[in-house]
Amino acid sequence: MKLFALLILSIISISVTAQDAAVQLKARILNDHTGKPLDGAIIETYKNDTLFRSDTTLSNGRIFIDKLPLEVHYKFVIKKQGYVSKIATLDTRLTDNDPLPMIEYPMRFNVSLFEICSASDYEFMQTEPIVKFYIHHSGNIMFDEEHIKMMKKKIYQAKNAKLSAEDREAFSSYYNKGVELMKIKKYSEGLDQLLEAKKIVDCSYVLDKIKNCERELKIQNSYNLAIEKGDHYFREGKFSEAFEHYNHTSIIKPDEKHPKDQLLEIQYSKVLEQADQFYSDKDYKSALEYYNQAVQLKPDETSFKKKHNKCQRKVK
Repeated sequence: MKLFALLILSIISISVTAQDAAVQLKARILNDHTGKPLDGAIIETYKNDTLFRSDTTLSNGRIFIDKLPLEVHYKFVIKKQGYVSKIATLDTRLTDNDPLPMIEYPMRFNVSLFEICSASDYEFMQTEPIVKFYIHHSGNIMFDEEHIKMMKKKIYQAKNAKLSAEDREAFSSYYNKGVELMKIKKYSEGLDQLLEAKKIVDCSYVLDKIKNCERELKIQNSYNLAIEKGDHYFREGKFSEAFEHYNHTSIIKPDEKHPKDQLLEIQYSKVLEQADQFYSDKDYKSALEYYNQAVQLKPDETSFKKKHNKCQRKVK
């Protein structure tokens, strides 16, 4: 969880005239885990504890709220089904010593929601604001830095608050083993560990890791099957069938060495077979062409060197 990304990529600006001072809110709401915009998230705006308006994000996660008058204490409830709601406040009440704000004051007001997790206890966030904004006597919008620090600490503590020490230890063991097994491409064993971790903590980041592991396992199984078939046909000398399966594996896993080596071997065998056929027919010019291709494929191969040299002498 990005603890400091409690509220992200929004802009509050205050546009003020002598007759009509007002707040303009431009917000963008994101998924804390993926960083992607949240479509259908809601911002409820309360004016002095009374619901004033409700707005819903578009597919880009953005909301624009215009004409919020000053001299009001605002509460913004940011929520979406399946996510932990967050609250932010903005106090626009001016004291006698406060100057009237100038024309416009842009400010970062970041909103990032994280998905509900079985291990976490974020009940306090239903009543406590994540951030408290206010109009400073300088005329700028400021926020309570000490409150932000305190909320970051509470969120960190709440992340696994519903787990016993034993469960936390077991989860960490299963999850970390699963991740390490994935790194060394033992996807089946890794998936078993991650599924055990999910029994303890059912959260988006665990589910994402399981999906990644399942996807890699599917790719691995498809690759292994194609290699098995390719090797079988190669041993039987059925090079066309072997080529088809090796070529498929090179698409699935283009960086793997074995199918590349086998494809080269098949290509070399075909070229050498054609060269030897022309050599037997005493078509030395054509044979030389194919022996030259064989040299390009396997520069260190010497088994056909005598035939190659003879073709070169005959063609001169």
